Amino acid sequence: MRGAPVAILALLVGCVAPSDVDDPLADVSELGVLSFDATGRTPPIDLGEPSEATFLLARSDDDTCFALEPSLFAARGAALDAVGAAPSRYQRIRCSTGTPLREPLADALEVSVLERDQVTAGRLPVRFVVTERSALRGDSAAQQAMLEALRSELAEAGIAPELTAVVEVEGAPTETRFSDLETDELDALLALAPAPAPGTVDVVFAGCLRRVGPTGLSSAVLGFTGRVGGGGGGTADAVFLPGIRCGAIGADLAPVDVERTAHVLAHELGHFLGLAHTDGGDDIMHTNPLLEGAHGFTSEQARRMRLHPFVRSR
Repeated sequence: MRGAPVAILALLVGCVAPSDVDDPLADVSELGVLSFDATGRTPPIDLGEPSEATFLLARSDDDTCFALEPSLFAARGAALDAVGAAPSRYQRIRCSTGTPLREPLADALEVSVLERDQVTAGRLPVRFVVTERSALRGDSAAQQAMLEALRSELAEAGIAPELTAVVEVEGAPTETRFSDLETDELDALLALAPAPAPGTVDVVFAGCLRRVGPTGLSSAVLGFTGRVGGGGGGTADAVFLPGIRCGAIGADLAPVDVERTAHVLAHELGHFLGLAHTDGGDDIMHTNPLLEGAHGFTSEQARRMRLHPFVRSR
């Protein structure tokens, strides 16, 4: 659940044109409300011959977790998924473990379809939410340098990030813990800021980020995206980056390494726009994006990213 805002100091860095605030998910066609059967699955969703830019938008309550087969990228509350040629169905997931939940649930999932055109070069609206746990706070020069470095990272993919606003917030903890589907503390960070304009990716510069694994052990992360294929409005629907080294004495703010942070941010935006990790590849979507050879996107990765509804035509 998202908590109440504590304090907000908003600094707008640019005006957003009316065309930029149009909701890219508004023009959807409703399929109806689906139920999970005794196997925890919905009936197959047969869209005939969907285009490569067909998406399903599924919405439920925040206590329901599910994933679209065959991708199986787990979601909590809502999901936005690109659809392949084969009929798809949703599998109910146990929120605590991410494993299939073989139980029925009636009238649980509102599903809609979105069709869009392929974008050959596009704009991606982003908003920086900067907590007091990040050295970026109050440093407009570093914020602008971050944007320029991010533009350089994404240029080869044909995507130009546009910073619509910087919102500085207070009330963030030194450390935030979460798992892939248990994201209450991440949602509390998002709740410190007002809702972004439709179709905008929130990038939250927080404190130490610790991801809790299935065994209960936690590890510090370079960054985290709530789901591969973001933008559907589910829990933790944003990109999160740490501003404090976990375990640092006195929780000192980490100095801003603009190039390094922008590189990790480009990797996380790849996840938000629908890319999973690559196995043994030499692109930026490698499991460790800071490896020496982990740079750039493949042509197929770039094409898939530009299919995402948040990427607008230039």
